[in-house]
This record gives sequence, structure tokens and C-alpha cells, in this order.
Amino acid sequence: MRYIQYTPDEVEVLMSCLLLAREAFTLIRNLGLGRLGLYDLDNPSLDALSEETVRQNLNIAGQLAEAMHHLPVDKDSVNDLECMLLHMEQFLSKNPPLEEQYRLRVFSDGIKESIS
Repeated sequence: MRYIQYTPDEVEVLMSCLLLAREAFTLIRNLGLGRLGLYDLDNPSLDALSEETVRQNLNIAGQLAEAMHHLPVDKDSVNDLECMLLHMEQFLSKNPPLEEQYRLRVFSDGIKESIS
């Protein structure tokens, strides 16, 4: 097994990426009606949503998944990190209400500060 040495700054970036990923997964879960979809086999709450709302939620979840697709896998993934930050910025600009409800901006800005 290979051990990788990380500087405190690199650890801070990776921790911010983990927090960003957690926040993104929370948003995706909530777009899919949260825990109800997991535990309720009939999922009556999904039936209460309009087809348009389901489509909008799926579109937002897809946009966020695309942005998060480039999370770095190690400390040398600088290009992936910059690509992820660019896509996250695009996602937030397309979905301003989510910026207020979730801490995606806080974590992505923290990453930007750490790498600049």
C-alpha cells in the first residue's frame, strides 16, 4: 500500500471537497423526496408531484451530478478540481434559490481560497 503525504493545505482542500460532496448528495436526496423514496415502497408523496416538478428536480440533480463528477481523486488532480469549481459556478448561477438553501457556495469558495 502506498502512503501519500499531504500538506495541511492539501488536507484542507480535500476536506472541503468532502463537505461539498456531502452537501451535494443531500440536495440530490432532497430533490428525490428525501428518505421517503428509500423506505416507502408505494412512495405516495411522489404521486403528489406534478410531472413538471419531477422533470425539474431530475434536471437539477443531473446538473449537480455533472458538476460534482470532477471531484479530485488525489492531491495531483488540479485540473479536475478547477473543472469542478467551474461547473459548480455554472450550476449555482443557473439555480440561485439553491444557493440560499444549501452551502454549496460556501464550500466551493473555501476550496477556491485554499488553492489560490
